[in-house]
Amino acid sequence: PSGRGLELLSNQWMWSGGTQVDQNFWKPGRTHDSPGIIYNNIKYARLTWEEALQYCRTHHTDLASVASETEMMLIKKELSKYPSSDDVWIGLRFLAGEWLWVDGQPFSYESWGASVKPSCPDMSFSLEGWNVHDCEVRRHFLCY
Repeated sequence: PSGRGLELLSNQWMWSGGTQVDQNFWKPGRTHDSPGIIYNNIKYARLTWEEALQYCRTHHTDLASVASETEMMLIKKELSKYPSSDDVWIGLRFLAGEWLWVDGQPFSYESWGASVKPSCPDMSFSLEGWNVHDCEVRRHFLCY
């Protein structure tokens, strides 16, 4: 399972609570048996972290979370498609003394770059991990 509450069991998609999926909205070109998480293209608009979060929630699902090494590899693969040296916002935030993924997943995987933990992490196109940036800096972002 991807940690998103949906998994393929015996050729049937099921919600984590055990309810069978009765309709779906697969990304064009993907089928119900395509494994993995579908990330939307990098958004080349430059927005603050909050603006990027609102954009993703309005037009997609959320800012991308990186809750496992598998998800990190999927995002690295997505980032490698774009010839840029800029960083992208991810859906991690430090609030009330703890790290939280905006989609509610538990914070159990970390991939910090050489810098200290920031309040609004982003992910480097150079694929070296997460970096420090002020939440008001305008960056590209990755939705899922």
